[in-house]
Amino acid sequence: MKKVFWIFAVAIALNIYSCCNCDEVKKYFDVNGFSAEGYKMGQTGKLDSTAKVNFEEYYIDLTFNKSYYSECKQQLDFSNLLFNNAYACKCAMDGIYGSTEKIDSIQIYSPYLFDSSMAVNENISKYFTVVTNVGSEVNLNEYTLSKPNPSLFYLRLKLNTKPTASLKQQFTIVYKQTNGETYTAKTPMIEFIE
Repeated sequence: MKKVFWIFAVAIALNIYSCCNCDEVKKYFDVNGFSAEGYKMGQTGKLDSTAKVNFEEYYIDLTFNKSYYSECKQQLDFSNLLFNNAYACKCAMDGIYGSTEKIDSIQIYSPYLFDSSMAVNENISKYFTVVTNVGSEVNLNEYTLSKPNPSLFYLRLKLNTKPTASLKQQFTIVYKQTNGETYTAKTPMIEFIE
């Protein structure tokens, strides 16, 4: 019984020793720009200007450019103390507490006629939904009414209406925060399949 105790004690000591070396971590992030890339459901590569896709399979990922601030000492994660992978602890990522900034609005424009009810370069954000972390979809305009925090990873926008006037589209996204900062990005040209 003593051998089992000492083996167990040494294993815990090795884990604690090997996983206490987490560096300083920055708690928050500040958005200072973003990029907008088009994708097709089921594919990982970004769509370029030669791509053709069904509108139901098309989505846009907004990836935020971030700077991190407010350092704190990383806490030891005891959740995997007994069976650590390669004797390394899980250190928190920079910006793990999110952003203190809020999304005020996300507006989407196209230099091409979308349908007969919308003029060229008119806000067409009503035709997009936000795909949430749990896979549900919320209308983009309704989503921004709640003034959510920007995502640490990306924000996924899905087109929910097929363009009827021009099958070639390029989207300009204007992202505004509640602190007044405004950023703009364009997706590559896309052609939707009839």
